[in-house]
Amino acid sequence: EAHCVRHLMTDFERVGDRNQSLEFARRTLKNLEFIVSSRGNGEDVHVVTQAVVSLLGLLIFPWERSAIAAVKKEKLPVLSSQGWPKWDMTGRRVVEVGDLVKLLRDSTAHGKVAFDSDSPEPANVMVTFSNHPNGQSEADWSGKIRGDHLIEFCQRFLSSLIGHLE
Repeated sequence: EAHCVRHLMTDFERVGDRNQSLEFARRTLKNLEFIVSSRGNGEDVHVVTQAVVSLLGLLIFPWERSAIAAVKKEKLPVLSSQGWPKWDMTGRRVVEVGDLVKLLRDSTAHGKVAFDSDSPEPANVMVTFSNHPNGQSEADWSGKIRGDHLIEFCQRFLSSLIGHLE
């Protein structure tokens, strides 16, 4: 995992300070890399927790600053066929990256994120995001992803964003 993050950092450094949102995303990914590396060195850190926190810098801030307009229309089935992690979703039909990012943004902002395990190993934790429009008690969408796949999704998302902006 740390190797993949380092590879993305090298790609990202070519972009430079073109956009403040991207600079924040770069620093967010750098912090995620540090946590992944620390876990690999036996430190008592929680990679999945950091991955969810990283959504702030990788998805939420860039969304708010319209930095991800270039990737919003990407089709999730196409990305899955290219090796991107697949989300297990119920409820509202989600086909485009932009729709998924919006739902992840709303779920995260409203504290609708749940973990099925307290394991420090990302592959042993399923993370569930749910969307409750207008504070409704029932979710209209739910998306699940394994912790290590969430990290990979974040990495691939940022790499795709960079690729569209170069």
